[in-house]
Amino acid sequence: MLQTSTNAFSSTYGILKEIMKHRKVADSFVSSQFDPKFSSEGDQFVLFDFHNPKELPSNLVGTFDFVVVDPPFITREVWELYAQAVKLLLRSKDSKILLTTIGRAYYSCRARTFKPSIPHLVYQYALYTNYESPALDVVNPEVDFD
Repeated sequence: MLQTSTNAFSSTYGILKEIMKHRKVADSFVSSQFDPKFSSEGDQFVLFDFHNPKELPSNLVGTFDFVVVDPPFITREVWELYAQAVKLLLRSKDSKILLTTIGRAYYSCRARTFKPSIPHLVYQYALYTNYESPALDVVNPEVDFD
């Protein structure tokens, strides 16, 4: 999927950086970041002020088949703003969404079994998608499920 579709990574620099190590995503992605330090990363990195989701560049609206979202804060207000941005970015009702932490309330996404291992976080990430994914329906042996 990542090689043949247009992909948006919103506030997910760490995820995108890891994907770029393993896959050739070339020009098929845009990364929207809240922190201006990423503007030096190239044209595919777009400054995104999540406080103003409707101010996304018009050339990005309705263009993405797959959107990955990992907001910097886990609050209702922030997720509502990201939800607005995601709706603007999606190409169609068939576009896919992968979210961290919160998913059902804003996107009708389903919690996946797989949990990423992020050793230094004080809470456990959860993943949500609006599509079926056998790869995300397995237990991660690096994460304690007690």
